[in-house]
Amino acid sequence: MSANLKLTINRRSSDPYSEKYGQFWSAEDVHSMFAPHENTVQGVKEWLTSFGIHDSRIVHSDNKGWLAFDATVDEAERLLLTEFHEHEHRHSSKVRIGCDKYGLASPYLHRMP
Repeated sequence: MSANLKLTINRRSSDPYSEKYGQFWSAEDVHSMFAPHENTVQGVKEWLTSFGIHDSRIVHSDNKGWLAFDATVDEAERLLLTEFHEHEHRHSSKVRIGCDKYGLASPYLHRMP
């Protein structure tokens, strides 16, 4: 279902002339409507596991919109084709982590949004 169609369906509950007026969605309805397709989720999980992120480390959020996992710096650098650096702020003692560029190289890339 396209994003525009999803928004049109959702707006009906706000239109006083709609038969759906006032019939607001539950949190679960919203999560289900806007969650990525299961094939996309599975493709991202396959990509992560192909880089050594064990499936037991991957958590699918309650709202179905995120996958989360802890990674070492080395794992993150390999996943994102980058090298992280520490940058010290010129006018304070704060140190930030950053990179100059990043990317994704994966046979699953075509399945990612």
